[in-house]
Amino acid sequence: MLKSRNVWVRLAMGAVGALLALLIIKVVDARGAPSAERMDEIVQGSVPEVFGLFKTAFPAEYDTYLAELVSGPQDSASIAATTTRHLVSLRQTNAHLIQRADDNILRQVIAGNLQTLRLLHSIGAQDACNRYALGGATALTAAELDRFGDLHTASIRDVMRAIASGRADGIKRKLAQDADWDGLMSAMGEAGHGAPSLTALAQMDGADPHLCAATIGMLEAMLSSTDAAMGRVRASFVADLARM
Repeated sequence: MLKSRNVWVRLAMGAVGALLALLIIKVVDARGAPSAERMDEIVQGSVPEVFGLFKTAFPAEYDTYLAELVSGPQDSASIAATTTRHLVSLRQTNAHLIQRADDNILRQVIAGNLQTLRLLHSIGAQDACNRYALGGATALTAAELDRFGDLHTASIRDVMRAIASGRADGIKRKLAQDADWDGLMSAMGEAGHGAPSLTALAQMDGADPHLCAATIGMLEAMLSSTDAAMGRVRASFVADLARM
């Protein structure tokens, strides 16, 4: 049977800075170096669903980020690098809190990634779907990011919400055990995913024609049950995403 890390797919939220910094860059390039107050307005107006949450749920981290934006170089590459570093650090250093997050938020994270994979699959973009399963948004082309960027932004927001929820709520939840992951595999089998799908998840070969459907099936199975075991799987899975 496949165990925990063998069924990870890397739906990482890569390119977070490159994606979210684009609107910040446009305004800064057009208006020159802003004050701290003006930079805050620019950042909050660029992607409010992400940076609004960053500011309210993680005020100390946000203040540090904003101060570096103002004091540091404000060329496009520097803004993107600073944004990436702070958002990645936020989720990596707080990933353990996701183990205590509200299950409804964990479901939203998984459902968002599932929606992107389903869209790629539905339009026949098998290669893009496989690439997304392996590397998340970092594996998509500029054109694909432009088309699916809103879904990716929502994923970033929802992982931040999961961290904030775990910090605030403190739900007691054990780590997923091998038996829990076996339950996930069983749920996939009951849904009609056989040996080719399990092999695709184990090998994570981008050329495997079963990888896209297998990844979709795995996420569907994660959402199929409300029992405590699958809740542990969801928490461990989303926490692992946050650590990447």
